[in-house]
Amino acid sequence: MKSDPNKPQTRQLFRWLAGLSCPFFFVAAIATAFPQIFGGNGEPSFLLAVLLLWGGVLFATIASTGKLMK
Repeated sequence: MKSDPNKPQTRQLFRWLAGLSCPFFFVAAIATAFPQIFGGNGEPSFLLAVLLLWGGVLFATIASTGKLMK
């Protein structure tokens, strides 16, 4: 398999960990944006939710393709 020098292959363990961590990022983003769903009384933080969603998408991309985003 050819590898592009601009997008280095990640190691198999990192892909596995990225696949495990992306659901936690998505659940944390939902809990941050809508704290009433999980029984919280706090105010929603949409900026933090967007950052957590971005992290989840980043790790999901790494887990699915095995390459870092450019």
